[in-house]
Amino acid sequence: GKSLGSVLINEDNPIFEDLKKEIIKLLKIFPESAILPFHAEFFITRSQEIYFCEVASRIGGPGINDTNRLIYGVDLMKSWGRLQNDYKNELLKKNAITGGWLLIPPIHGRVETIPKDIPFDWVLEYQKHFKVGDNINIAKHSADSLATLYIKGDSEEDVIENIVTTFNMFDPDAKQYFKDMNEQLLRNALKILKRFKKNNAT
Repeated sequence: GKSLGSVLINEDNPIFEDLKKEIIKLLKIFPESAILPFHAEFFITRSQEIYFCEVASRIGGPGINDTNRLIYGVDLMKSWGRLQNDYKNELLKKNAITGGWLLIPPIHGRVETIPKDIPFDWVLEYQKHFKVGDNINIAKHSADSLATLYIKGDSEEDVIENIVTTFNMFDPDAKQYFKDMNEQLLRNALKILKRFKKNNAT
């Protein structure tokens, strides 16, 4: 199977207000309710045209709730329950960072190795769904995964880059990938040193 991931859209994204308008149209069709969790999906073309896919009276998954919990401090499932029981709800906190999530797809066979930890400070949470020695099958559902990672960044572009880098860690050729990355970092560092040392760095 292929990996599945998602990135939170910031309010300054040009598509944000257009999506908000489409969602409000849908919510007006729903039966009136004091408490209404919902999950809506749209297709967006390269020319920024919006096409409706589906909407449901439920909180979205698989990584939506935990991403909101980690970035904004609000657990949507918990808040839903609190509101139904007339408890004071959690307040959405403003945050300078944004985030997203990544599902690592399972591959048929036996788990021989899986990273114990992720060496990136942008990984907010790492959930392993299998352990070494487990026999697993290929993904049968889009939400099936070997592991789930919740990732932060300073912008949408930053989160996307961090997701790609993190995914490459799970690639069979990961060792070579990180070797190449380290060599590139060394080359960049040498360039900076040469500027400070007036090209005397070796």
